[in-house]
Parts: sequence; C-alpha cells; structure tokens
Amino acid sequence: MNRKELSEIRNHFGAEARYFTMDRVLTAFVDSERNVRAFKIRKYTELTGPESEIVFETMKKVLNCNLGKQSTEMAFKNHAYGEDGVQTFLARVLTSEFRDEELAQAYLDKLAKAVDSDESYAILAAYCQYDTPRKNKMDEEDGDSDTVFRYLLTALCPIAKVTSSLVYDTFDDAILRQENKNAVISKAPFTGFLYPVFTDRANDVHHVLYYTKTPNEPCTNLIEDFLECEPEATMIAEQTGMKQVLDTLLGDDLTYEAVATVNEKLNQIVAKNKTDDA
Repeated sequence: MNRKELSEIRNHFGAEARYFTMDRVLTAFVDSERNVRAFKIRKYTELTGPESEIVFETMKKVLNCNLGKQSTEMAFKNHAYGEDGVQTFLARVLTSEFRDEELAQAYLDKLAKAVDSDESYAILAAYCQYDTPRKNKMDEEDGDSDTVFRYLLTALCPIAKVTSSLVYDTFDDAILRQENKNAVISKAPFTGFLYPVFTDRANDVHHVLYYTKTPNEPCTNLIEDFLECEPEATMIAEQTGMKQVLDTLLGDDLTYEAVATVNEKLNQIVAKNKTDDA
C-alpha cells in the first residue's frame, strides 16, 4: 500500500463521499484494569449528526498518509494464519461486518488484553466499504466500480477526566464553577490500524496498516500480541542509524551536500526497484 493508495482511501472516507459507506460502528470503554465496558454496536444511520462528525474526524486520523513515520504497513507472522491466529480472527470479524455481537465482544476483549496501558481509553471501530471506481489511462475516475474494498478501521483514543472548570452561565449572567465527572474522549487517537490494506486498488489480507500518534513510541504490545506483526524501526531510529553510518564512513567530510547525495542515490534505487517489480 503506497501513499497514493492510502490517500485514495482517506479521501473517500466521509459521510458525503460518493463511493463510501460506513455500515456499523462499535464503541467501548476500557478501564485501567483492561475491562471492556459500555460496549455498543450501532448502525451508522443511528448516529446523530454531531456524533457522526466526531466519529469521522477521529477515525480519519488513523488513515494518516505519513507512511514510514506515523503509518506503517506490516506483514503478519506465519502464526497469524493458524486456526487461533489473528489474521484468521480478523478475517472472521471482517466477514461478520460487526453483525455478530459475540464475535465483536471477543474482538474488543482480545484487543484490551493486548494493549498495555495503565490509563483508561476508548475504542472506536467501524466496518466500511469503498466501491472502488474504475480509472482510465489518465488515472481519472472512469465509471462505476466493479470491485468493493471492505475493511475494518479501529482507533484507540485516550481519555481525560475533567473534574471542574469555570463556565459562563447565560441565565445568571455570571461566571461559575461547574463540576464535571464525565470522562472526555480525545479526538486524537494514540494508536489504531486498518485491516486489510488497499494494495493495487484491491484487498490485501496479508498486511495491516498500523498508526501511532508518536512515531518513536509505538504500541509494541498491540503490534506483537494483538496484530502478531513484526515491529519495524521507527523513522527517527532509522535516521539516527543512517547518520551513525555516514559519520563512520565520512567522518569530518560529512556535510549537508554529502547527505543529500546519498539520499538522492537511495531514492533512485527505490524507484528502479519499483519499476523492475512492475
């Protein structure tokens, strides 16, 4: 899944998107002891207008196009394809379209058990469909779709508890202290994933797109224990490693021009490999 394909999915993710539909939305609260609470499955049409906007705004952040930094495509380990493997499990959940409440509950329990967090968080997940439109040689949409990309999008959002605040009371025309014991769900997920990925404008069930808000602090438990994928080095780690290699090779001759030249050569090799693969 390249940046162009990810951008296509992101651009067609919204209530007004022509080829997109969101069928069912799953929401839940996970407490600090990894217990799943407030579990609910609803049809997208049951959401109110303001609630729908927040769901789209929050979940769209998981479709971050910053590939290699905040978003990383990962392959499943061999074990994931076994009878009790996560790829097999995710395929079942995808096929169920969140219509099977017991399976959806198992999905949340498995996810909550894997994520190592001392803080409570919320889970937003949705079953979506993208009726992939055909394109002509100019890469322009050229008629109705003949394939459907079905996918699950999951976002894990931190929770902040606001105990009190000052508010303006329009009735009394005064600024007052107001108690608020409700937990506020952030619209900025700390992690999430897309399954399956959209490769060559079709389903690729062998990979998952992992998202993290902080590239240098990925949720390794989610990657290894739930998704059963190999965590990859973050871009920051890769950049540090590259600098160390260049420092060793060039020493005092390490300049901006030298780094730029190496980067250009690497880009040429990547481009050539893509062409050869095609």
